[in-house]
Amino acid sequence: MRNMKIQNEIILPKSAAVTAASVVTRENAFWLNQPLLGNSPFFKGKGQTVPGERARKIASMLEGGERERAAKGAGLIWVTLAIMDGWEKGIDAFGKRSAEQVLEECITDLRFWCADFSQAVMAVALAAGIPARLSMVIAETGRLHFDAEVFIEGAWLRVKPPENEFSLDAFLPVELGGNVVKGACLADFGVMDSITLKRFVNGSVLGGGMTVMQMLEISKLRERLDNEYRKWYL
Repeated sequence: MRNMKIQNEIILPKSAAVTAASVVTRENAFWLNQPLLGNSPFFKGKGQTVPGERARKIASMLEGGERERAAKGAGLIWVTLAIMDGWEKGIDAFGKRSAEQVLEECITDLRFWCADFSQAVMAVALAAGIPARLSMVIAETGRLHFDAEVFIEGAWLRVKPPENEFSLDAFLPVELGGNVVKGACLADFGVMDSITLKRFVNGSVLGGGMTVMQMLEISKLRERLDNEYRKWYL
């Protein structure tokens, strides 16, 4: 407990980096803790995020400390990832490809790039020995976004697309609470194609924000994943 402190009756790591809008409670604060290693899905990967040959090859080219390697990995992925309009081309690859397939094909859909990029970043980070996970956030307007999060230098940080493959400015504080859900791969969120994706984003299409049913589903999903993954954190 020497690396913990109490803030407003909430236990937080001293190194916790969260956005000002985050709602941290005793129930979700464990997501800020150091992850357990071994067979943890946040160290080995799970399903679509398990590192393959391509991820391991990219990881082997990375040099420096944890921050530098994580940033360089994200940069290499971002500059080689071509963005297309899948709907225009009649291609529906939403949630169907593994991180390894994304790394091999180097292509993504302009409506789903964040998930492909994030899972690819996760696979490379994991292959480099850096703990990683996936975060899904839904804005009140109904806009859905995915982020990879990596544990470097004692804290969890979100990975954003860097300006180039040499930029080390690739990190932001993590988000907790509200409509934020964390897991180890897209399948954790039940996102497997464009149909399952739409159950979270109908609000933005209708222009009325999230529905009561959508908010209820997010709450249940977050509770299930919190209960499933709490054991993998110190």
